[in-house]
Amino acid sequence: MSGIDSATAVSVGTNHTCAVLASGGVMCWGIGNSGEIGNGTNVDATLPAAVSGLTDAVAISAGLNHACALRSSGAVVCWGNGFDGQLGHGAARTTSGVPVVVSGMTSAIGISAGYSHSCALLANRVVQCWGSGFRGELGDGTGNASATPVTVVGLPPVAAPVVSPPTATVATVSGVIRVRAPGAKAFVPLGAVSTLLPGTTIDATKGRVRLTTAAGQTGDFEGGIFAVSETMAGTTPLTVLTLAGALPARCRTSKPTTRRLWADATGNFRTAGRYAAATAEGTKWLTEDTCTGTLVRVTRGAAGVDDLVRHRTVRVSAGRSFLARAPTMRSFAVTVGRLVNRFAADRKRLLSALDCSRSPAASRVRIDRVIANRVAISDELNRLATPTAKATTVAARLKTALKHSIAADRHYRDWLAAGETCPLPRTTAFLDARRDDARATKAKRRFVAAFNPLARRERVRTWRANEL
Repeated sequence: MSGIDSATAVSVGTNHTCAVLASGGVMCWGIGNSGEIGNGTNVDATLPAAVSGLTDAVAISAGLNHACALRSSGAVVCWGNGFDGQLGHGAARTTSGVPVVVSGMTSAIGISAGYSHSCALLANRVVQCWGSGFRGELGDGTGNASATPVTVVGLPPVAAPVVSPPTATVATVSGVIRVRAPGAKAFVPLGAVSTLLPGTTIDATKGRVRLTTAAGQTGDFEGGIFAVSETMAGTTPLTVLTLAGALPARCRTSKPTTRRLWADATGNFRTAGRYAAATAEGTKWLTEDTCTGTLVRVTRGAAGVDDLVRHRTVRVSAGRSFLARAPTMRSFAVTVGRLVNRFAADRKRLLSALDCSRSPAASRVRIDRVIANRVAISDELNRLATPTAKATTVAARLKTALKHSIAADRHYRDWLAAGETCPLPRTTAFLDARRDDARATKAKRRFVAAFNPLARRERVRTWRANEL
């Protein structure tokens, strides 16, 4: 596209589009009659135009006719139509053709612009919104609009952010270091010290690179290719280096390949392979993906190692190593069979809750337990490593069956709230439950069609769709 050759993020609004550049600048194009191009005019742009004054953007979100950008400092700026307060700078019934600062926001790590409101995820996992609120868009329980951020109430703990500001600077210690920006196709030489964007991939196969986090913690890394991201360990930010590059070939090849990374770090660093992740404790350690699993070997200090296959954590001290073995089709089939057995047991509980043999209130309690168990099964399935593409298909189909079954369960629970005596009227909730039940049945048939051939080969119980 004309004028853009280094975009790291893009967002499509109703009638305009914006992109973040590797330099931290932002460019927009499309309809601009409300100032949504951000270049100080109200003129449409058929080619990308630079947004005024932005040099440190790390994320972008375009709405109906406004846009917001997340800056590396955690501040948020917005521009365009602010009639309902969606620019967040304290004034409504205004527009701005250049970015204005959202009031009081200094620690955002994610943003989203809606139809006429905007929201941000903060570092403390609080969500704040601003703009139109007459349909409850702001989530603060008032049903009113707000031209400054208000806190969303009643949310469960929010998971790790989809996007976050730069978390580290990177510098070459020795050799040749190359980097690839998020969304880019090619690596380029690192050159001077620079700030990392989340999702940056670093090639340190021929050199040694030093990362320094915003908290001042440093680590040296070499011998591999890895992607940099950030997550949370409780309330502590954790810089994660995930092994990248081609996965190791099967063991029966004459020269099985590996991918690896040596780390020498203190503080909150974690290296992640395919089947294990190691967290530093003032440590020098190797993380290596092989055809048999993920090996962690510690030469100094100690590391906490999470076995992502068997879901356990071990502490590995200097001079020792730990191998998280790759799952086999046998172990995968056994684990899935165990989860399916729990899924089938829920069917019996659900049917007994819907047969009017107990009060609707007691049945709702029973369905709540079914939902909780199915959500737990789904969570365990999400953590299950899949050894082959066929195993991935089996897991995906079981997830779909669980998703539709949980949706139906929730509708049945809502239906049971329609009265306190049986039989209950067939409300909209009941009809919605039946529709989701039909989707679940179809998904169960697709699951057993994929799972049963594997189960027979591994001598694990097979299933019929009507048993689930």
